[in-house]
Amino acid sequence: MRKKLSPHNLYRLFTFLIISACLSACSEPDNNFDRLLTLDPQVIPYVAQNHWVYATDVDGNILDVKKTNGREQLTLTSARPVGKFNLTIVSSSVHTDGITYINIETYADVDKGSTFAPIAGLGFSWSDSSSVDVKLNGYDGLPLAVWAANRKICSVRKQTIVGGTFNANLIMRGSPSDLLLISYRNGIPVYAKMPGAKNGDQIELDMNNNFTPFEHQRKLDFEGYANYGSIAGAYLDNDGKLASLFLNFIDTHRLGDQAAMEQPRIGYIDGFDTYMLNVTNAQPSGYVSYLKQGDIAASFESFTMPTFSFKVLNTNLPAFAYQFSEDFTYYTANFKYETNTLSMHWKISAPQGRQITLGDIPAEIAAVHPRIRPISFEYHDCTLTKVISGDSYQESILRLQRDLSRDIELYTFLPLNN
Repeated sequence: MRKKLSPHNLYRLFTFLIISACLSACSEPDNNFDRLLTLDPQVIPYVAQNHWVYATDVDGNILDVKKTNGREQLTLTSARPVGKFNLTIVSSSVHTDGITYINIETYADVDKGSTFAPIAGLGFSWSDSSSVDVKLNGYDGLPLAVWAANRKICSVRKQTIVGGTFNANLIMRGSPSDLLLISYRNGIPVYAKMPGAKNGDQIELDMNNNFTPFEHQRKLDFEGYANYGSIAGAYLDNDGKLASLFLNFIDTHRLGDQAAMEQPRIGYIDGFDTYMLNVTNAQPSGYVSYLKQGDIAASFESFTMPTFSFKVLNTNLPAFAYQFSEDFTYYTANFKYETNTLSMHWKISAPQGRQITLGDIPAEIAAVHPRIRPISFEYHDCTLTKVISGDSYQESILRLQRDLSRDIELYTFLPLNN
């Protein structure tokens, strides 16, 4: 026979159910709010004690606003369902000169659920460094036009040129180490290998007899005012990640502006696991830069530098508009406002075809920085990026550095102000 619960027991059961329901509600996330992003403040490129971070929908309506707390991760949420949103970060500081600096970044079309955290880099130390003296006879180049590389890191210092003889001290990690010495001979990139170099060695070479032309060369003969190029190489580990820093073994910037106008040659040497090729072409409408990271063999001889036209149709920040002749992936535009005591910079980034609706400044931020008004900012410049492969607009957001172990190919256009 089933016993009836006494009023006292019924009360105890009721109380238990209420407490259980409360505990359950506290332990589970509120399903009425969507996580927009998780942000590590270390990815913000400006130094400030704290940063304001807020999200708006495509129409500029505020979804959430928070202030960072040191290096603690910050999460923005939304009570309304959104697929993509606009992210704005406000950073401010007062310098010793008494001027207040405010830097604002706005990114359009951020994916809901994004996480922004720093990518671990490859650090290095000179703690186990070695020193090697190098003497090059028959040298007729510039003091900075000699490079050195090994599997870890190497630096050329204390360069002197006297009577056609180049003297320098190399500092490197690892001893003994296979050294690569690189320079130009009559406008041709050349190299010499020095196997097993060790601390205290004194190496003497002759530019005409001990140096070999690069296996792969190309003349930077693109139309325009000037051409600059650099190539670096690196080694990868078994997981395809960087096992060394990129070793910059050719850079025409060091040859001076005259060489850039005379169509210098660049090249690379076989033997590295991955490469980074950078070429910049100066033309009447501005600058075009080509970046190829990874395997550069297929594109080294074939890449071109397109000409372009660009016109700003509206320099007003809230209604910024432009006309560009090329297809591209995303753009970044910079605006500024300056007085004797205040310097403000606002950067906006968005995919092609997307105009950002900024909306109102959140009340919490306006109370601290009442002079932030989008209408006050003046246009400064614009950069447009065309991704060929291996990268995207979403990956560019709040990125301090690209993943250097990936294959990437892209063009960057920097129009002259008009």
